[in-house]
Amino acid sequence: MNDIEADIDDYLARYAGTLTSYDAQAAADLWGSPGMILNDQQGAGVLESREATASGLARTAGRTSGGR
Repeated sequence: MNDIEADIDDYLARYAGTLTSYDAQAAADLWGSPGMILNDQQGAGVLESREATASGLARTAGRTSGGR
């Protein structure tokens, strides 16, 4: 595995960890700004800040995880 592959694997492992632990702020911290979010209810949307991204992820997690 080369350095780029290792960096990508590391990023994806960290991102997966934030999603499985429902840590919206940590997940948003891994995104650039502006960010884009997709969901089944509203389709796609642009979020102008990491705070907005974290809020959107938290709302989505609340709907899909029984409010965790």
